[in-house]
Amino acid sequence: SIHKPLSTRKRALEIEHFIREMYQMKNFDSIQPSRMLIFKDWALKNSLTAPITIVLSPFHPTLFKQRISDRRVKNILATERIVRRWNHANTQVIGTFYSRDSNYIDSDFYDGFHLTDEAVRVKLSVF
Repeated sequence: SIHKPLSTRKRALEIEHFIREMYQMKNFDSIQPSRMLIFKDWALKNSLTAPITIVLSPFHPTLFKQRISDRRVKNILATERIVRRWNHANTQVIGTFYSRDSNYIDSDFYDGFHLTDEAVRVKLSVF
């Protein structure tokens, strides 16, 4: 999809909003093992009949830098570590939540949260 560039001021306000609201993740104060197990079982079961690709989209670099000590961000990063340890045959994990590890910049995001189509194609090498 094609998205119009935002004015610099509007862009700054939008990113500030995402940082403050944390993408509406108000209830991600803990990792629920039962939900992780459901997801793991789903991936294992389905990987027996089709390849599974789990795509992790990074945090906007500004949010990541400013909120790295936030418990919700830490929980998301812990979730990534858990998923990467599963090691199912026929399952792959692409990307990372760590924007600093992937050299993402502001222009890779069209709204402060979602990657642009170009960033998905080039940096994640998918689709």
